[in-house]
Amino acid sequence: MNRIQKHSAEIERSLFAGVLIDPSMLDRVCELTTGAQFTHSVLGQAFDLVADRYAARLPVNDITVLVPEFRKAGILDALGGSAGLAKLATEAPTAAHVIYHAGEVNRLFRLRRIAALVSEVGDQVDDPAADPDELISKIEAKSIDVTAQGRDEVVSLSEMMIHLADKLDADRAQGTISGVPTGFESVDETTGGMFAGDSIVLAARTSIGKTAMGMQIAMNAATSGQVVLVLSLEMKELQLAQRIAAGQVGVSLVDQRTGNHTSQDSERIRDFARIHRETRLLIKPARRATVAQIGGYARSVKATSGLDLIVIDYLQLIGPRDRKPNRTEQVTEISNEIKTLATELDIPILSLAQLNRQGEGEEPKLSHLRESGAIEQDADGVWFLHRQRDSAETQFIIEKNRQGPRGVVPMIFDANRCEFHEPVITEHPSFHTEFEAYASS
Repeated sequence: MNRIQKHSAEIERSLFAGVLIDPSMLDRVCELTTGAQFTHSVLGQAFDLVADRYAARLPVNDITVLVPEFRKAGILDALGGSAGLAKLATEAPTAAHVIYHAGEVNRLFRLRRIAALVSEVGDQVDDPAADPDELISKIEAKSIDVTAQGRDEVVSLSEMMIHLADKLDADRAQGTISGVPTGFESVDETTGGMFAGDSIVLAARTSIGKTAMGMQIAMNAATSGQVVLVLSLEMKELQLAQRIAAGQVGVSLVDQRTGNHTSQDSERIRDFARIHRETRLLIKPARRATVAQIGGYARSVKATSGLDLIVIDYLQLIGPRDRKPNRTEQVTEISNEIKTLATELDIPILSLAQLNRQGEGEEPKLSHLRESGAIEQDADGVWFLHRQRDSAETQFIIEKNRQGPRGVVPMIFDANRCEFHEPVITEHPSFHTEFEAYASS
């Protein structure tokens, strides 16, 4: 037993003795610690048993009442029996010290967690094949977890509902939806936007425009005031810049790539850059990055400037953490890790994904998600883009929506600008002029 463990055991014993003598202290003590933070697991079980009985308004201020309960739980002998409990009660600190000891149990628990992390990482650092980015990400993630152990608060039903009402009032006053907006009115009306902690998948077959849609959503969110991080595993930043210039500035991709552009086009791009100097759209080329590395990038951004949305292009290009021979197992692991990361960071993650060639030309189904059914299972939302290759008419299919209804939003794809938009009825290619009078009435 090292010094921290020895000191922890002494403090835990004093704390338990204190709540036996004065159970009313449990209201404040339970805000600071739980039995799970004790080094002595039996003492931790006993503490939780007493706390649970107190919360249920059952008597806990008499050892003779507790002895049968400890016996039933199978921990009486390990506590020293009735005599041991009676002796323990004589060691009780003053009421003021009980609160101090509760805080100390929490502090020492976190110190032990840090020591374990240092030991674990130290062992892995000795491995010549270790991945430094993965180790850094692991340290960051576990550090956040250790920090949270000292900050978690219990929120009452009343406080929780008042917080919700305040948020709804604020959203209504600003005329905004609850989640991060996609910028497409009908999509946002159906989904409410992209919610914190959600993993959302936007999938399409090749050359349908999933990167264009992903970048458009990222740009729309950023121009609405959100901080957006785009992880591009497929394209370099210049390629993404070309797409933004096509959609936002109107300099077509064809003109950019063939040299058929003017000095005025270049100046318009510079004007766009000046206007959006404060727009917080951050792009990180990240070929074959693992989810652990993506998490590291995201935590760094969140710590320095805040973070509201991550867009990953695209999911099946993410590198596996473990070199499993089975690709389905790799993608299953990646999908699960993305959902875990979204929950940890408390922001939505939009992952673009490739559909398989099964039923090519047909409307996509969840079973068409390439390489793993876990993608659909882990996702809070699954959106599909579908159109025939010779057509501009596109369906934005909300196939899965844990927050609300499913639906289909018609869109038009402008290949020249590499951009989607929701048509007004008279702009839709299927609109017939004889209906114009009805559309304007």
